[in-house]
Order: sequence, then structure tokens, then C-alpha cells
Amino acid sequence: ATEELEISTAIEGAGCGCGTVLYSTASTLLICLEGAEVVISTVVGPILRCEWNLSSFQLSLLQSTALISMVVAGLLSSHLADSYGRKPITLGSAVGTIVAGVLCAWVQNYRQFVALRTLVG
Repeated sequence: ATEELEISTAIEGAGCGCGTVLYSTASTLLICLEGAEVVISTVVGPILRCEWNLSSFQLSLLQSTALISMVVAGLLSSHLADSYGRKPITLGSAVGTIVAGVLCAWVQNYRQFVALRTLVG
């Protein structure tokens, strides 16, 4: 006889509860949003170059700061998560990224934008 297996039973049997599935889904969505943010910055970059008279180096630095800080944050967050737990580190990272991303809309100069883009990463 063939038994039917429900998804919730399979997930719980594998050692994953609903919280783990939600956490994994939210983390994946946040990573997708960061990717979209990087794509958007490549569109906004040339506009900022004209408005703020940025050099090629300044524009490259602006676009790469978030990527560099994503690498550094990824390396640091794993150690912090071991010490303090996944949830507080993930929530803190998400809130920090959202706040810095929203504040990017109101920057007045290049230095403010680079600083906030670093926090977004």
C-alpha cells in the first residue's frame, strides 16, 4: 500500500519546522532584494554622475561599496550569529538595510550616499 505524505509532515520529519521554512524564505527574498538594489544602482549611477559631476573613479566606488560591504557583512554575520543567534542578527541586518536604503532617497551629496550604500551592503 502506498502512503500519502503531506508536505508539513515531510518538513517536520526532516527536522525543519515552519519557523525554519519561513526564515529561509525571508532570507532568500532579502537576497533577491539586494540583487535588485544593485541593478537599480547601475541605472541611477549615470544620472548621479551628471548631477554631482562625479569622476569615473567616484562612480565606480559608489557602485562597488555595497558589494564590498556585502562580502564583509557576510563574513562577520556568520560569526555574530554563532555568538548571538540567527534571529537577532538577521533582524538587525534587515532593519539596518531597510533604514539605510530608505535614507539613500534623501542624500544631499556624494559622501552621504557612499556612507549609506556601505550600510546597505
